Amino acid sequence: MPKPKYDYTTFSIKKLLDDVTKKSGIQIHNIADCGMLSGILSKEGIQVSDSTLARLFKVIVSKSVPSKYTLDILSAYVGYQHWDDFYNQFRKENDENAVVNDLKSDFISNNELMLLKFCIEDNAFNPAINYLNKITPFLSNPYSADSFKVANQLGYSIRNNQNAQKTLIPYITKNEIIRDMFYTWWVDMDGLNSYYAAYIQHSYLKHIHPNDQNFNQNEIWAYCMLMYHALYADNIKEYSRNAYYLFNKYQAEDIILTDHFNAYPFSRFHSNHIIYNGLIKNANNKWFDKKVLFIKTELLNVAVQSQVIVLSQIVEALVISGKFEIVLQFIEEYYSFLRKHLKNSRFDEEEDSLIKLIYYFHFAFREL
Repeated sequence: MPKPKYDYTTFSIKKLLDDVTKKSGIQIHNIADCGMLSGILSKEGIQVSDSTLARLFKVIVSKSVPSKYTLDILSAYVGYQHWDDFYNQFRKENDENAVVNDLKSDFISNNELMLLKFCIEDNAFNPAINYLNKITPFLSNPYSADSFKVANQLGYSIRNNQNAQKTLIPYITKNEIIRDMFYTWWVDMDGLNSYYAAYIQHSYLKHIHPNDQNFNQNEIWAYCMLMYHALYADNIKEYSRNAYYLFNKYQAEDIILTDHFNAYPFSRFHSNHIIYNGLIKNANNKWFDKKVLFIKTELLNVAVQSQVIVLSQIVEALVISGKFEIVLQFIEEYYSFLRKHLKNSRFDEEEDSLIKLIYYFHFAFREL
C-alpha cells in the first residue's frame, strides 16, 4: 500500500469523522447509515459515496487510507479550508492542551497519550486505568517529562467529563505515585467550583497520609486550594475556617523555600497568609513590611523560575488585600524578571506567571 502524500494520524482522522457525525447528526453503525450520511453531504454539494464512507468509518474492513480529496471535502464540510488546515489545527490543539512535544520523554509516546485521551473521551475507563497501572513505575518522579505529559493529558480529558471525574479521580487519589504526579502538574483553578475543590476535600485529603514523605507539603497545598475556592465564592466563613486550621498547624516562618518544598506550595501558603491577615485580621503595614522582607530573603535561595512563580502569587495576594503600595517594594525584582525573560517581545520561561505578575503590578500602579 503506497504511503499517502499528506500528514495524518489515526486519531486526527477519527477526530474529523467525529466532527462530521456531530454536524450531520448521523451516527454510523452500518451501510445504511453511510448511505444516509452520503445523502446529507450531497445536499451540501459534497459527493462522497456510501462505500467510501463505509471504509472510512470501518463499516467495511479495509487497509486502504482515504484520499486527500476525500479528507479535503470532509474538512470543508466541518468548517475548514481543507485537510491540511484541519490537521494543523488538530496538532496545535493537542500540542497545547495535552501532548507537550518539546519535552523529551524516554518511555511514554505521544501516540500512547492520544490513545489514553480517546479512551477517556469514550468512557472506556478500565483500559485507561490498566494503562496507567502499567506506566506507574515510569512516573515515580513527579517532575519528569513523562509525568508532566500524563498529568496534563489526564487533566484536560477529565475536566469536562463528569463520568471521568467520578471514576478516575478516586483512582488517581488512591495511587500515591499517580496522585503526586497528577496534582503536581494539574492545578485547575478554573475548575475549582465545578469539580476540583470537591475532589480535593472529599478524596485527596482522605488519601494522603501523615507518614507520606511529602505529607506537610501536600496538606498545605490542599488547604490552600480550598481557601482559594472559598475566597472566589465569597465565603469568608469557610475561608476563615480553613485558614484557622492551616495557620495554627503550620507556622509561617517555618514554611521556607527548599529543594523539598517547591515554589507552588510555598507561594500558595504565604499568599493565603497575606490575604488572611489583610482581609480578615486587618494587619498593619508593619506586619506587611516584615512579610515582604521574609519573602525577599527566601527568593534568594531559589532559581529565577521559582522566584517568578512565587512573586506572581504574592503580588496577587497583596492586590486582593488592597495593599497596593506594598507591591512597590518588589519593583526591583519585577524589572529584573522582565529584563531576564522578555526577549524579542516574547517570554522565554514561566510565561503564565510573568503575565500574572505584569497584570497585578499594573493593577496596583493604577490604584495608587
